[in-house]
Amino acid sequence: DSPPMAGKYPTSVWDAGEFIEDLHTVSLPPNLPAGDYTFAIGLYDPQTGQRLPIMDANGQRSGDNIIISGLVVEGR
Repeated sequence: DSPPMAGKYPTSVWDAGEFIEDLHTVSLPPNLPAGDYTFAIGLYDPQTGQRLPIMDANGQRSGDNIIISGLVVEGR
């Protein structure tokens, strides 16, 4: 949980359709069972805590998070 690009490139200056790469490390517990996992990611307003909408290519709201599936944790 952090501002995009460590606060160096705030969303207020993003252009519509601009692609922003923002890398984050996710620490997994050592006893996490092997298997397929899904992540939900999204942005929120830090002042209100309200999730920001995700817009599709037609400018229509399509929820407030993006699902990333197919993440595989292998046995350790």
